[in-house]
Amino acid sequence: MRFSIVVPLYNKQSFIAETLRSVLEQTFADFEVIVVDDGSTDAGAAVVSAMDDTRIRYVRQDNAGVSVARNEGIRLALGEWVAFLDADDRLHPNYLASQDRAIRRHPDSSFVATGYRTVPAEEWDARIQDWPPTGSGEDFELIDDLPTRWMKSSTFMTSCVAIRRSLLDDLTPCFAVGESAGEDLDLFFRAAERSVIVFNPAPLHAYRAVNAGGLSAMARPQDEPPFLSRLENRARSGSANQAARSAIRFVQEIRISNARALLAAGGRLEALRMLWRSRSAATRHRWWTTAAMSILLPAALADSLHQRRLQRKQHR
Repeated sequence: MRFSIVVPLYNKQSFIAETLRSVLEQTFADFEVIVVDDGSTDAGAAVVSAMDDTRIRYVRQDNAGVSVARNEGIRLALGEWVAFLDADDRLHPNYLASQDRAIRRHPDSSFVATGYRTVPAEEWDARIQDWPPTGSGEDFELIDDLPTRWMKSSTFMTSCVAIRRSLLDDLTPCFAVGESAGEDLDLFFRAAERSVIVFNPAPLHAYRAVNAGGLSAMARPQDEPPFLSRLENRARSGSANQAARSAIRFVQEIRISNARALLAAGGRLEALRMLWRSRSAATRHRWWTTAAMSILLPAALADSLHQRRLQRKQHR
């Protein structure tokens, strides 16, 4: 079997049928779907059962969080490649076909991904209908330095990714249990340290956006996602190659962004503390600009500038 698609489910009965239909309608047919119900209290299980398709496997666990659900799906997967899909999102009919082309054209890679489109939840029904057909998907980009690529723009999401099962076995536990911010990026960056990523920028996944925001909004900024420290430690302990240097810079840039978010929220002292954590980036203009903002700028103006920056990032 080529693909196992892992769908964590928690109280998404209103969306799961559409999500699963988007998988069943794929033009590439060699796949299974593993729905891992993370202790839902709604009628999602009945909706999945009513789909009545042998390619769908349903398992239920006590509520333990999305990381545990995804890890369980990986454990149960029969496919050579494991893909992920959130229970309220949707795949383009050519998604798996694109991933399969990427695998065949670059057989040494263990990590393939596509682009995505963000659709506001309140506009979903209207905008999802005008999803244009994609081309042949031949313009693959090879990413061998994910930190640098990610600093340009958020490259892909969890539901855009397929990773070879053998690589996931080496990275177990794949998703960090007990973490609710950055657990997907933790897996991406660890996998990218072992494999070139074959990336098709075509938007073959639709993300239902409820609350917009960038990396700095993944959690309260003062609660830095633990994966950042792990990424920095790996980069500093390994060889000082370009990817390692890029990873350190990536962590610094996120900390600077978090300092700006803290300042916008009125946490001037916390912003300065976050800047101190990124002090090795003090040779950069952005660090000094943020430091000046933290010392001199009124909180209201800092918040306005921060929100404008987030809006620009979302439209890249």
